Amino acid sequence: MKCARLGVLLGLLGGIVGCTDAPRTIASAKKIGDTELTVPTEVPVQAAPAQSEPAAKALVAELLAAHTKGKPDAVRAFRSFENVRSGLVLSNNQEPIHQTWTIQGDWPGRYRVRAEIAGLNTVALAWNGDKAYRQLLTPQPGPAFDLDAAELKSFKADATGEWLLLLFPLLEPETVVATHPAKSVRDKACPGVRVWHPSLSEAVLYLDPATKELVQITFNGRESLQLVVKEFVVLELKETNGVRLPSKLAQNASGRQLADWTFTRLEPKAHPANLFDAPPAPAGPGGPRKQTP
Repeated sequence: MKCARLGVLLGLLGGIVGCTDAPRTIASAKKIGDTELTVPTEVPVQAAPAQSEPAAKALVAELLAAHTKGKPDAVRAFRSFENVRSGLVLSNNQEPIHQTWTIQGDWPGRYRVRAEIAGLNTVALAWNGDKAYRQLLTPQPGPAFDLDAAELKSFKADATGEWLLLLFPLLEPETVVATHPAKSVRDKACPGVRVWHPSLSEAVLYLDPATKELVQITFNGRESLQLVVKEFVVLELKETNGVRLPSKLAQNASGRQLADWTFTRLEPKAHPANLFDAPPAPAGPGGPRKQTP
């Protein structure tokens, strides 16, 4: 039996956990919230244009102005952040389980998720540069296991949506944007902005046509090392540190809802670099491995 570990991909950022003898796949969902589900289209993998399109830059400027009351540089504070969220997350047995996640990041090279899974366990996953690990924290602390290169790549792809929720990547000098076909989100035709950055997977932001605020992010993530199209649907916004950012969202994958999140804390926060490092190996056998078991 494969028991309750947070799988590194969107068992990692979609919370597929529990005990099952079945292969680890995205469950065919029982709907958790009220979000309308559609099967999203994969974001095309293509080289970034040499420079951003003027029309896309104008949309980004409107989005940032709407979220910051005309002070777009305010989003830069969230390059180092902490986000605590709780909600129902679909488990391997297709039943929602209450989870609380603490996500900490230092853009672009450090990122950590601590997931408390009600009635089961607490797991940590983190990367620092080109090194990453996972560790069982409760009910009985276990050794840290290194993630291999493919798992690390998937972990980083799945973080794309989290970085973009904070909007600051839109101001990074390496970011390139282009217009993308509009998408219907909650019965509105929402214009799209395709985003390229070396630290992000393929992604599109969708804007409310009236308010110009963010309503959805679609991006190419990974599950079991395979491409999975993922969506963050913004349900509520709340001002924090001078920026209106999501406070409630639905998290979907390939047209199935995986989680319904409410943010209890989202703030800029500096972190010690060693927060993202695997803990030292204990003396003797049982230390970190080069690959997850």
